[in-house]
Amino acid sequence: MTRLQQQRITLTDIIFNIADAAGKLNYYLVLDYCRRCEDCAIGHDRSAHKEARAVDVVLYHKATGAVCDARTPEGAAVFSALHDVADSWGAAKRIPGDLGHFSVADAGQVR
Repeated sequence: MTRLQQQRITLTDIIFNIADAAGKLNYYLVLDYCRRCEDCAIGHDRSAHKEARAVDVVLYHKATGAVCDARTPEGAAVFSALHDVADSWGAAKRIPGDLGHFSVADAGQVR
């Protein structure tokens, strides 16, 4: 198995675990951006999304359907709790201002 395959498996494990944690916090976790093309207009040249080693997620409150806003204290606390779970599974460091982003780091790549 290649290193990239192992990293993508780890990312999948992270997503399953944070989805479970989100559910316990009364949120549905949905996948937003996963893999991006090499010449996509969004992102940057060294994005981990280009190798499918990153995913952006959105959270919907189970009772209201409201989107969890990471810019609010409550939303930041929810995303922080999910990042704590992701950290325990070997996720890359958090990106300030992009709390919906989860990834597995690799040498030479940006989260």
